[in-house]
Amino acid sequence: MKQSSENCIVCGTVGVLQRWNDIDILNCRSCGLAWRASFDIPMDYYAKLNSGRPEPGEGKVVSRLRNAEDRLASITKFLPKDGVCDIGCGDGSFLSVLKKKGYSDCFGIEPSSYNCEIASKNQLEVIKGDVSSLGQEAQKRKIRAITLFHVIEHLSDPAEVLQNIKNVLRSGGVLVIETPDSNASIQKATDHKNALIYHEHLFYWNEKALRMILKKLGFRILAIQHRSFDWENASMRASLARLGLFNEPFVNFGSQEGKTSEKIRPTNSEKKLYNNPFRKLMRSTLAYLVHSLGRDDYIFVVAERT
Repeated sequence: MKQSSENCIVCGTVGVLQRWNDIDILNCRSCGLAWRASFDIPMDYYAKLNSGRPEPGEGKVVSRLRNAEDRLASITKFLPKDGVCDIGCGDGSFLSVLKKKGYSDCFGIEPSSYNCEIASKNQLEVIKGDVSSLGQEAQKRKIRAITLFHVIEHLSDPAEVLQNIKNVLRSGGVLVIETPDSNASIQKATDHKNALIYHEHLFYWNEKALRMILKKLGFRILAIQHRSFDWENASMRASLARLGLFNEPFVNFGSQEGKTSEKIRPTNSEKKLYNNPFRKLMRSTLAYLVHSLGRDDYIFVVAERT
């Protein structure tokens, strides 16, 4: 694994040491990119991820599929109908939605044996490997689009990976990136003390830094949006936090991919209230308000290889 540097990989500025969620972070005061002061994730960490755990429950599977459907709806006009490669595809939720919607010749690359087994059971084509597997696969098939959903923040050398992706894609090929936004309202509300700041995330991106590195490497930005995991079903608490009206410290709730702004698992009484018609209307209204104001947790970029 490439080690952390004191200089920003986007603009070269020396990072300023800060403390985010009890983690030492270097923050570039020029482009806003932030990165961990130490990259200490073992090389085989993701291959062993979730090993021995039971398969996700029905509720988690449903929320992941809803989230994947929303992702696809956000990029349908940019995405070709075939030849999509989802790098770091997890259990294959996005591939499953692509298959359901009639996309062809799509496949994923995933390092976790646990996730590969789940995808295989769902009859999805997923290759066990990491981003280094991309070049070999490109020699076997046409790759017209590549998606990186919550991957770029885990990479020790994202610039090298993006360059390799550019080399694989032909002119006009599409790259889609989704990653937590270090400038999101939830980050400001919690002073970077929340579930999206944790050791596995080596880099923390914002719109400016992503625009700069993609332009530098020869990509043209087609669209930039903001979204959250399964945002239409966000809790009132999460929406209020994103609106800056609720600022208690937050811990993880939900899947690893869908780390959210939830504080605790809901109690039985909260579960009963969840389906109350009035609360359901309020929850939906707040979620749409957050989304319309662009105050979601993630930044979502669509780019084209020039």
